[in-house]
Amino acid sequence: MCIVAEARRKELREIPPKYMCAADVMCYLRISRSTLFRYVKDGLMEPVCIRHRTAQGLRLKHFFLRSDVRRFGYHLNAVKLKQREERGLF
Repeated sequence: MCIVAEARRKELREIPPKYMCAADVMCYLRISRSTLFRYVKDGLMEPVCIRHRTAQGLRLKHFFLRSDVRRFGYHLNAVKLKQREERGLF
């Protein structure tokens, strides 16, 4: 579920400094869009949905707290390392 971070009449002009957009999160964690939103669906990550204006009208854009993304990245790397050790690859 999305949390509407700003009032309905407010619009996003630029990315808030404490947040990362979904594209940046995908690059940082090296995962696909479908994987990112599977993590959201499973409750592992929590997005903040903010309205922003495009040429076609208002849209919702998903943002994630930088601190949460970094913490999840450490967890994700630890899980991957454990899986490699179990397979004998490391």
